[in-house]
Amino acid sequence: MQTVIVSLRLADADIFANLDRFLQWFCAIVCDQLDIEADLADQWKPIFGSNYNCTHYFSQVLLPQLEQAVVIALDDVDVLFQHPAIAADVLGLLRAWCEKAKHSNDSTDEWYKLRLVVIHSTEVYIPLNQHQSPFNIGLSIELPEFTPQQVTEFAKRYELIWSAQQVKNLIALVGGKPNLIHLTLEWIASQGVNLETVLSEAVTAQGIYYEHLRQQFRLVHRHPALILLLKQVMTQPEPVKCPPLEGFQLESLGLVKLNNQAASPSCELYRQYLGEVLK
Repeated sequence: MQTVIVSLRLADADIFANLDRFLQWFCAIVCDQLDIEADLADQWKPIFGSNYNCTHYFSQVLLPQLEQAVVIALDDVDVLFQHPAIAADVLGLLRAWCEKAKHSNDSTDEWYKLRLVVIHSTEVYIPLNQHQSPFNIGLSIELPEFTPQQVTEFAKRYELIWSAQQVKNLIALVGGKPNLIHLTLEWIASQGVNLETVLSEAVTAQGIYYEHLRQQFRLVHRHPALILLLKQVMTQPEPVKCPPLEGFQLESLGLVKLNNQAASPSCELYRQYLGEVLK
């Protein structure tokens, strides 16, 4: 199959200003990666509306030009959640396309050529009914945390031969979080520093995790109702009982682990940094 990767982080802020602009940008990106001329002007009829125009463009222009199926991977879809004015329409459109592709074949229409992969790092907080969401159809895969054996193997990919104790020390700080382990290994391999230095500077402004920690702090401040609860979780020695919704939100941000609605820090790195700044 042909593949197209569309990261929503590549879109300028004004792309999300309205649905028409976003969907035209999306069509143009897909066409560019497939080396198809994106002749949108003649195909986009304002009277039909954005979703219809985009669907018509795929079915009548883009998909018929493909000799084989295409996988379109939409990455960083959580960026879309920050734009509720268009998010529900876009996600509903993806749902409709999934249904079209599922019930299509080469004797009916061109939708059988389409495969969609939707990648996002947090849960959806915008209101979606069950018939509008693309997240309750198809196969859902949650990326698990790395085991010590996987961290050891991952380090070898960077030509780093670590002892079991070094792997244990890293996991003790960042848990098995794939993004933080990746960041650590990449930095050590490229900069020639040792793990002990990285760990000792972990929550300082000089540390490699500092920008990530600040980003997590900014995410929390988008949800003011969570701040007091998170402060309790990060500063109390025992797990803190959470209301279901707030606990779910903190868990989906990757900041806590839940056990029977009792929350504890998801890793020592977050406990140290957030416990201090939230004071």
